[in-house]
Amino acid sequence: MFELDTTIKNVRDFLFTQQGELLIVGKENKFHFELMGQQVTDFLISNPNWFFLYKDNVYYSELDGIFYSFNIKSKTRALVTERKMSTVVNCENEFLVAAGESIHSEIIDIESGKVLLELPFLANNPFFTSRFYCTAFSAFDKLYCYNRETYELAWELNVAKYGISITGKNLSFKGEVTNIIGEWNGILLLHITHSKILGINSEGKKVWEIDNFLTPQEYVLFSWNTAYSVKSSIQWLLNAEQGKLYLLGRRFIMEFDLSTRKRTILHDCSQVPSEQGWSFLTGKLVDSYILFRAYSQSLGPNVIGLFDLSCNNMIWYYKLEDADNSFLKEPVMKDNKIYALDDKQDLRVFKPA
Repeated sequence: MFELDTTIKNVRDFLFTQQGELLIVGKENKFHFELMGQQVTDFLISNPNWFFLYKDNVYYSELDGIFYSFNIKSKTRALVTERKMSTVVNCENEFLVAAGESIHSEIIDIESGKVLLELPFLANNPFFTSRFYCTAFSAFDKLYCYNRETYELAWELNVAKYGISITGKNLSFKGEVTNIIGEWNGILLLHITHSKILGINSEGKKVWEIDNFLTPQEYVLFSWNTAYSVKSSIQWLLNAEQGKLYLLGRRFIMEFDLSTRKRTILHDCSQVPSEQGWSFLTGKLVDSYILFRAYSQSLGPNVIGLFDLSCNNMIWYYKLEDADNSFLKEPVMKDNKIYALDDKQDLRVFKPA
């Protein structure tokens, strides 16, 4: 379905502007803003750490944690804050940062730099909607909900009582928020320890549930031990409009019909000879497809591909042949092309065959 169109060398990271232009961060630690292959600007920075794009500004941190913005049009750099930040989660006109000098997180207005909320803990599972939800790395069993107008705490929910017991295994686990999945019909969907999905209303009350969606035999396949290990080994993809929820976990792609609460295994890599040893890592919904990244034979994330939800078939994949190479980040589909960056700083661009 796709074939390699071109390979761009010496790419450290890449982004797309609102206008669809490709913004490349080069190996020499420079911003290269490319429009139709023509370099528009070349701005030197030292040791870039992470990047995200908002309107015409690229926000980034250097390895010392200092937070800057770079305006693409005016080609100027500005200091956002001198406080050292270690991680960032971007959402609309706000972003969540983890302060590098102490164990807490902040929500900052992107344009003004104003601190809207300071949390006394490191936020985990951040989710921005009409409200802001998160858990804490120190307490996976509590969900916090904040009003986004005032950023005051609206409520907190202890989910420890929503744990599970595994039939025939003499095992039980307290409830912990593994993932905040998203919103469906005004209900916040939470993945709770191992194999439970809870639906929470705007007041923090449980109103919906899927219990034990895995069989006892499937626990071994997913190798889930703690909330943190579960979160790192699976990914949820929600299509709220269609009422469909997809789980990428190890070798499986599962579908949940939220109206009927029925589970279906759409794909099992172990049943396909060419996909033996695959383990899904990340994915995203693109129209009727899942664009994914996967491990192969424990060699690292060296496979990208497309799974067609309209026919439940793997319609395309690309595998790196070099055992020492892997795809650094999940692929991006833009204007019917697929962009994938590997560990050797080659940005591969695939076009329809």
